[in-house]
Amino acid sequence: MNFSQLLHGAEVLAQSGNPSVTGLQYDSRLVKPGDAFIAMHGETSDGNKFIDKRSRQEPFAVVTDSANESPREGAAWVQVPHGRRALARLSANFL
Repeated sequence: MNFSQLLHGAEVLAQSGNPSVTGLQYDSRLVKPGDAFIAMHGETSDGNKFIDKRSRQEPFAVVTDSANESPREGAAWVQVPHGRRALARLSANFL
């Protein structure tokens, strides 16, 4: 599945790149090459803090709910208004 297909129906504010995606992760410790990392604000932690750690793994795609983050070189990138809503939509699309 490509990144654009994965994002179908999600509210997207900005997008770049369209790699093949083989998995979804919202836990940065579990991201593998080919995964899309959904970086979102949580109750106790902010997944956006871990984007740079994960961006060293390629291929790589990021879905972020932070307006303060900017695209990373070599990474497909999407900004969404609500991380949890995006995770729900992407999960449904991935099945």
